Amino acid sequence: MNKFILVSLISILMVGCSSPYTSLEAQEKCAKQSFSTFTNLGYKTEEGASYENHFNIRLGKCFVEISNVNTTEDSVFIQKTLFDAYESKVYATLDRFRGKTNSDICMILEKSCSSETEYEDFVKIYLED
Repeated sequence: MNKFILVSLISILMVGCSSPYTSLEAQEKCAKQSFSTFTNLGYKTEEGASYENHFNIRLGKCFVEISNVNTTEDSVFIQKTLFDAYESKVYATLDRFRGKTNSDICMILEKSCSSETEYEDFVKIYLED
């Protein structure tokens, strides 16, 4: 009976802990998939685009945030999008236009949000563990 309890306890502890190797492997796969998604969507770092990726262990998903900046002589357009790198499901978007007129469009899970801060706070949940 004591042996059974010990084996059960060890099994429970092992399930609750993720291996650093597995986590590292998942992060590496996520990085490759994120780069592939970034380039497949036509973005280029030399044209003002960048991306940040993270494998969220808690959710078991790979997330990527792509940022793109376009400028003209008198305006700046900044676009940020957070999505699942494998499923291409969009979780949040932020579009900011600065020029003669200023406008912001923010969406979180297909609902309007009120500010860049709200967008950033939401994204942080997915890009950090």
